[in-house]
Amino acid sequence: MAKSRSITQILALIGGIIIVIDGILTLLGFFGIYIPGLPGWGWFVWLPNWINAIILIVVGLLVLFSVDLIQGLRIPYNGVWLLILGIAGIIFGGYFLGGALVIIAAILWFLGKK
Repeated sequence: MAKSRSITQILALIGGIIIVIDGILTLLGFFGIYIPGLPGWGWFVWLPNWINAIILIVVGLLVLFSVDLIQGLRIPYNGVWLLILGIAGIIFGGYFLGGALVIIAAILWFLGKK
């Protein structure tokens, strides 16, 4: 039986997937493999790319654990947690879309669209 998801869970799910993809692309860029696409900036240019990539992948996976896409860890699904992860996705990410979607999901959660 399929589990019904709210709009906030769908936005957080899409944002988490984009953050994980951003982390994988950053990690591939560290190994010299560049995939053409939108330019990414990232705020911590002094941070080594592989550390930045690992942080992004962990943040994206934490969002996916929070939405219960991946079973295992018991991470709460609430607006504060999504807001923290969304801000981390924007700070460490090169593509800001994933973090922005997670922050929008957090704002909608605060407005009662759980």
